[in-house]
Amino acid sequence: MQTVYDHLRSSEEKFLRYEIDKKLAPNKYKTPHIFDPQVNKIELAKLIFNEFNELILSYLLNETKNLIKEDIFKIIRREKRFKDKIFQIYENLKIRYKALFDRPCEYGVFSGILGGFLPKKEKCTGCLRCWQEYPKVVKVYYNKEYLKLEESLNFLGLKLNEFYMLLYEAETGNELVKGMGYKGPQAGGFWDGIWLDMSEIVRPTRDGKEGREYISTVVNIGRKLRYFDPNKRNNVFSIQIPIFFDYMENYDYKIVKSVAFAAKECSTFAILPIKYYKSLKLENIVPLIKVKEIEEIKNINVIEILFEDNLNEIEKIREKHEDKIIIVRIKSDKYLENNVLNLYKTGIDAIHIEFEINGSDFTEEKNNAKYVIRKIHNLLVKKGIRNEISLLGSGGINLAEHVVKAMICGLDCVGINSVVHLALQSKIEIKNGKIVFKPRKIELDWGKQRLMNILAAWHEQIIEALSAMGKRDVRRLRGDVGRAIFYEEIRKEAFADIKKAF
Repeated sequence: MQTVYDHLRSSEEKFLRYEIDKKLAPNKYKTPHIFDPQVNKIELAKLIFNEFNELILSYLLNETKNLIKEDIFKIIRREKRFKDKIFQIYENLKIRYKALFDRPCEYGVFSGILGGFLPKKEKCTGCLRCWQEYPKVVKVYYNKEYLKLEESLNFLGLKLNEFYMLLYEAETGNELVKGMGYKGPQAGGFWDGIWLDMSEIVRPTRDGKEGREYISTVVNIGRKLRYFDPNKRNNVFSIQIPIFFDYMENYDYKIVKSVAFAAKECSTFAILPIKYYKSLKLENIVPLIKVKEIEEIKNINVIEILFEDNLNEIEKIREKHEDKIIIVRIKSDKYLENNVLNLYKTGIDAIHIEFEINGSDFTEEKNNAKYVIRKIHNLLVKKGIRNEISLLGSGGINLAEHVVKAMICGLDCVGINSVVHLALQSKIEIKNGKIVFKPRKIELDWGKQRLMNILAAWHEQIIEALSAMGKRDVRRLRGDVGRAIFYEEIRKEAFADIKKAF
């Protein structure tokens, strides 16, 4: 596992700021456009025939008459004047031809050689000018594929504009900034119900983002000593950004390799089954194992064990492998609190809380991750053991702001999984009420760069949020609910004394 010091130490032993190498990685597959202009080709042909007579034939006839009136033989004798006249007629014909096939769209939907017979639908903005001027010829509808995509993204708790923003980040490595600002609702469910409290007394946010001030995004994962002991050390490792790649069952091998190499380049880690650790042999892969596979991890420093009501076995593993950093992966169910406390007592170094892909827990109530994380964080704080163990979480993290909000709720580090599929343009389908990703063919370099671009864009946004909150270290963000306003709580406070009128 690469530590923070390994990454920051250059050949000349000079300090280097953390930076992710971002490059343009264009989308390989087309995404559905919101609008679908439908052209009645028979009515269009009639319209063009009528207007052709008016715009082209009538113009040529008039010009011919004008040439005869001016005595065409005199014009021909003056060769230069004749060429100029022919060129002028040709240019006017081009303008009229363009007007014939290109109108009435200002955005170039009908700007192709065949015009409306082969419209460029991806340029349609939905202004409806074509429908208003030629109602018999053109009608504009919502694209069915686009609506289907919107339905699928709802299962992830993701909006369409956020999906296209993710594609932009994966393509360029930059955050998407629009001059018109945010046009959506000011509050909503899940992560949208948390507002970040930006300070007015700190310097402008550009200082941190543009590098005039240094803001650290390094996090330490593992078990820390409660008291100083010269004979013992903290069992931790460091990563440069509080984001890691989590494993999903429907990753194919190309995605796995893209994830692993992107994690290496970004100085973070990827959680993958042990078979991929053996095949790729990269130190930044944290193998996900079951208890029975423990004998296969002899030379591995950091491991993640799947919790399957096997507390006794995990305790034995802890005793036997004291030198290893052990993370236990546990589902967020109704037994979560007891399991977390029991796992702490076994001496493990970190707990990875797994949520569903949309960010809810695995109980019948389907609680939001933000409440569950706060509950576990506060439980450990009350027990006086929060600083001794790391909390990781994954599921429902789709945007950079979700990382910041999840850490405010109490996580040390945040995992992403569905974002990997979205960035690599996997197909999205709904089967039996659940979302299913189907990987497409990709190239390793392209996939790695797309994921690096995502982390580069998110890193900038995390820096900006920290700068606006007056924080120089992302570790100070953990559990700092004073830097957030929870919409549901503030609403109750604001309207608690108001009685409903019936």
